[in-house]
Amino acid sequence: MMKYFKLLLVVVISALLTGCTTPKIKSIRDETPPQTPEPVATNFIDINADGFSPSTISVFAGETVTFQNSDSKSHEVASDPYPKDDILPDFHSGTLYKNETYQYTFEKTGTFGYHLEDNPSIKGEVVVK
Repeated sequence: MMKYFKLLLVVVISALLTGCTTPKIKSIRDETPPQTPEPVATNFIDINADGFSPSTISVFAGETVTFQNSDSKSHEVASDPYPKDDILPDFHSGTLYKNETYQYTFEKTGTFGYHLEDNPSIKGEVVVK
């Protein structure tokens, strides 16, 4: 009996000396989900080597958005989905060389995706209120 008491005493003292604490269990509810960037209120989108800047903007119906190619490579901007470009079929810039611009007036409310024709994985959105 004394042997068990000594063993218990050693375990208790060891626990106290090592700072025995209950491990914190991390739940998926504790993690903050990745946030979608808020649309930027602007009418200007820069096309550069990294893609669109900003990639998501917010405008009001009837406003015109200007796309400017600041990349040394030429690009074409078109509405989604690639390759049909048929959500806004008249939204297609044609070839934009360095420093050239393309303007499009968004008449209807909604969220409209766009992409680079030469690299359709580079995308953006215009949120029209």
